[in-house]
Amino acid sequence: MSLLSKVYLKKAYVIIFALCVISFLSLLYCSSCAFKDTDIKESVMKSIMEYPMGPIVDRCKKDYKYTNEDMMLLERELKRFFVLATFNKKEGTGMYSCDVDNLWHTFILFTKQYAHFCAQNVGYFLHHVPELDRSLNPEILRNLRNDFQMFIKNYQETFDEEIHSIWFLDMCEESIA
Repeated sequence: MSLLSKVYLKKAYVIIFALCVISFLSLLYCSSCAFKDTDIKESVMKSIMEYPMGPIVDRCKKDYKYTNEDMMLLERELKRFFVLATFNKKEGTGMYSCDVDNLWHTFILFTKQYAHFCAQNVGYFLHHVPELDRSLNPEILRNLRNDFQMFIKNYQETFDEEIHSIWFLDMCEESIA
């Protein structure tokens, strides 16, 4: 390899490295921005809501014995959850439905697809954080109620409709038990 080739190769590496750094910094900047621009919000929402989940839905249906109708609802509500999680990063978004959570668990099993979905649509890897502390002391209970009320408010403002009852079913079951 000639000296001139080596110089051009080094310059190419420097340029590629600089482009990678710039891309990374712009990603960090964008993922920390609040979604105030309606066109961007609509584009992100459309991208998430139209994301194809065929094999994931099929696997969840098989594993949890859901019907086709159940899966249509669960897919829509999981995608809405992802939209809310994307738009409300600072506040965080809790998972309030075991059934919707089952589809999320199934999606996570498709690791490459889930990581790609998060990077492409959410802007960061959306980690699933399981609830470890089942003790409901008054302070934790108050915080959970406040978080759920914020979830309902964000849901209804974002989708301009009442929240679906799937998000309340687990609470009903716990109060009956």
